[in-house]
Amino acid sequence: MHAIWFVVLAIVLVGAAMLVAGLLELRRRLPALRAALSAVRQRRGQLVLLAERSGTLNLELAAARSRLAEVRDELPVAGRHRS
Repeated sequence: MHAIWFVVLAIVLVGAAMLVAGLLELRRRLPALRAALSAVRQRRGQLVLLAERSGTLNLELAAARSRLAEVRDELPVAGRHRS
């Protein structure tokens, strides 16, 4: 019966040692992880701004196409360019 407790104790100690090693590794890598997260957030912000600008450009393009269609409809039939 005592042998089982030694095995359980050994498993718990190995688990605790692995946990401590993992925490130390995380602490060592934390500055690099923070820098990477900061870079990802900055890039995401740039992409959001780009998407907003792209949406604005799409609206401007749609308005220009609409205006072009209006002008084209106002032209006499003989003056229209066939496309």
